[in-house]
Amino acid sequence: MPMHTSGTFGTCDIGQSRFSRSAWAATANRPAAANHCACGRSSFRGRRSSVSTSIQRRACPRIESRSSDVASRYGPFDVVIDDGSHICAHVIASFRALFPHLVEDGIYAIEDLQTSYWARGYGGSSGPDRAGTSMTFLQELVDGLNYAEFDIPNYAPTYTDTWIRSLTFYHNMACVQKGANTEGSNVLQPHPRPAAILALASAPAPIRSPASPPRRWFRRLVPKRLRGVMISMTRATGRAAARALGRSHGRDP
Repeated sequence: MPMHTSGTFGTCDIGQSRFSRSAWAATANRPAAANHCACGRSSFRGRRSSVSTSIQRRACPRIESRSSDVASRYGPFDVVIDDGSHICAHVIASFRALFPHLVEDGIYAIEDLQTSYWARGYGGSSGPDRAGTSMTFLQELVDGLNYAEFDIPNYAPTYTDTWIRSLTFYHNMACVQKGANTEGSNVLQPHPRPAAILALASAPAPIRSPASPPRRWFRRLVPKRLRGVMISMTRATGRAAARALGRSHGRDP
């Protein structure tokens, strides 16, 4: 966690819990106001008045825009704590909006990630398909730590690819540290690359041998529907002959 000895310390606490309020009041010397979301800047040497706004109070399609508005007005932040609705879509939307407004070396903490596995009311899943859950989103960010190794033609690194330094997971909680992630691959050239380098070659399509002259004449002279009837009759005759042959062998002494 960034520890500033002077200046200000910016925090954004979404859905302040009792523990969060008391912890941050003690750490950042800020008032433990029971606001739904308190965002602002505080000094280690003095108290500040709390600025509150609602981000995740209800299911709202404008969560991302609301979060961006809060960040532009009260950011940048040293710490963001998401202890809000715990609905997966809300968690992801808030992260996308607020993470760019975190200072370098800042920490973005997400609490109560158990809801990522609960379908009812939270949009999670415990099944094999967990697309759209908070944990799946975080796992994609983990992959982004190694974006330099992606063997994808013309890949363009995302903002989180290049600005997440580390992710730390605990039971039902994750902390994302912001920082430049610019270390390149020790094998592959930097992105973008025109083609995959280490991908397995796809199996070539089977080559069909050309039809024999009699078959070409047969296809040319006999209509397709009639050809199908003739082929079906020929196959049926062959199967009947095979069965008859089998019965005759069964009667042999």
